[in-house]
Amino acid sequence: MNLLKRSLTLGLLWQPCLAELFPNGDFENGNTSWEEVSGGAGTFAFSYPTNDGNTGGFGVIDQKTSGGFGIWVGNDGNSISLDSLGLEAGNSYNFSQDMQLLSGSTIGGLKLDFTTAGANTGSSGEIFPDLIGDGSTWETYTFEIAIPLGVDGFKLVPLWGTNSSVGFDNISYNTTGGEAPLVPNGDFENGSTSWFQEGTDITFAYPSTGGNPDGHGRINSVPPTTGTGFWAANGGAPITISSLGLTGGDTVNFKQDMKIFDGSGIGGLRLEFFNGGDLVGNTGKLYPDLIGDGSTWETYSFEVTVPAGATHVKMLPLGIAGSSVGFDTITVGEGTTPPDPTADSTEIQLVFGRLFRWNRGSSASNFFQPQSSPDQVTWTNLGPAFTGSTSGQGFDPSNAPFYRILESSTTSGEALTNGGFEDTDFGDPACPLEWVCFSPTGQVPELIDTDAFSGSKSVRLAVQNDASPTPHQSEIQHNVAASGSFIEPGTSYDFSFRAKQISSGVSYVQNYRLQWLNDVGAIVSEAFGFTAFNGGTGGWAEITRTGLVAPDGAVTAYIQIFGATGAIAGEDAKGEVLIDDLSLVSAAGGDGRTTVVSVFGIEAGVGIEFPTQSDRFYQAGISFNLEEFDDLGPLFEGNGERAAIGSQYDEENYFFRVIETE
Repeated sequence: MNLLKRSLTLGLLWQPCLAELFPNGDFENGNTSWEEVSGGAGTFAFSYPTNDGNTGGFGVIDQKTSGGFGIWVGNDGNSISLDSLGLEAGNSYNFSQDMQLLSGSTIGGLKLDFTTAGANTGSSGEIFPDLIGDGSTWETYTFEIAIPLGVDGFKLVPLWGTNSSVGFDNISYNTTGGEAPLVPNGDFENGSTSWFQEGTDITFAYPSTGGNPDGHGRINSVPPTTGTGFWAANGGAPITISSLGLTGGDTVNFKQDMKIFDGSGIGGLRLEFFNGGDLVGNTGKLYPDLIGDGSTWETYSFEVTVPAGATHVKMLPLGIAGSSVGFDTITVGEGTTPPDPTADSTEIQLVFGRLFRWNRGSSASNFFQPQSSPDQVTWTNLGPAFTGSTSGQGFDPSNAPFYRILESSTTSGEALTNGGFEDTDFGDPACPLEWVCFSPTGQVPELIDTDAFSGSKSVRLAVQNDASPTPHQSEIQHNVAASGSFIEPGTSYDFSFRAKQISSGVSYVQNYRLQWLNDVGAIVSEAFGFTAFNGGTGGWAEITRTGLVAPDGAVTAYIQIFGATGAIAGEDAKGEVLIDDLSLVSAAGGDGRTTVVSVFGIEAGVGIEFPTQSDRFYQAGISFNLEEFDDLGPLFEGNGERAAIGSQYDEENYFFRVIETE
């Protein structure tokens, strides 16, 4: 019998992998597979020596006279499919080629022309690296290239060295990348490519110089602007964590270089983790301590534990109100691995006991608390409660004679976070935490503490036209999944909020809307379209919509409330309303009642017993070869008590582990 005492993390990121050659990438077969292309005023010669390469044969592009271009196109000029190389669109990879200067002073380069169904759909641009040494020796040049979403192949294009004769050898790719940008265009060398922008009263910029090095991105929020914003990497779509060399439970450092160009605050980062389309956790908004005065490029690290069971991550670099912040070189680095307990540690123990099972109810949101008893009168909890809707399994090291399960429905199915606006956004103190305050014309919603339906705060939407007929709009927005919650398809929800009318002038309108979105933010359907409402006069009115059933494919809800003036000039073109206490509550949220579920299949078992902490999650695993681990029981939240997880005892060799995440 063997026991793997603890496995809270990790494995190495970006484990080394031998590069894969492209067809005839070592030029051992002369010009086979390479199409020679040149044009313009210059003249070029292509040759293929059979020795003195790195090693063996190599290829040469020699620019004889100035002007024009000289290139190869691999695969006889045809597109190479990503599938044939084991590459995926939306990820970054390391491409490499050995080069040597035979004459001249300029080294060659590389370009990928991206294709979809054989047609060109974009390019990496021409990438010419810095010369290594004086270029007289064979050196490996690596090109970090992001493959855009939506493409299925590329043409491989090695590039000439201007007015030089350059040798090429071992043109290859690495399926696991290197210490590469976390997302496509993580170094902003291709401007805004692959970055989804979101913000109010701010601007985004992509200078080609002044970065760390070369190009970089900026989120500008300096007076007179007062808003804030963020990017969503990979075009806003989640990235598979396996493509980053990660698995659930890993603790790693996400890194981004930042510099303050104006103001005094540095930017931040938010990560959202998904299992398929289901949000399983988020980091919240992480703003690091400023390094120095922020005037120089510095690398800021964010140590994060990937939730157990996570398959995808969405990355959101954050701006900050009042500053212009530059971003560059967004990468994943190694994190920290907690040491294993000593051999005589009793924190995690191998134990024998009894295994028992139960059939769970139909709601994945219910809690199931295993209990044991010596006499069916006094009952004791066996570790923390589980959630889920499939059959459950419990394990008892004390070998009690009686067991039962208490099934409890949740007392609240609230999907909104900070619906009462009591928590403030650190990056934008004028806006509630987890909400977006938006105005296309600068009249942004304002968090106030002078009037509220409950608590101490509400949001003020106020718009006012001036002497021109330019209309104005003030809007609050909320995405349920962005704040770490989720909605359950097929479940009925009730939506409500409170509104207090301050004024309502000529042409002024107020509307609210709720849409169901899928895991990539696309609209599945509208619960209801933009609907007019009126706040209470001298008091707070309640606006409600009941019986809103989330459709199949929906994982989140997107809520908008706005006030807007029409195209009328003058003081009477205005309106103001206060908003408070928003709620999107599941009708299946439960009433807190508890029922008893019978157990069955009691038998001998073996497992592990270990301590838990509140606000942390645990996933046990079992293996028979120490190479592959299967989940043993569900992911569950700790409660400060010891927990035990086990399996059927059949005298085989077992290896157990426990992954702990925040």
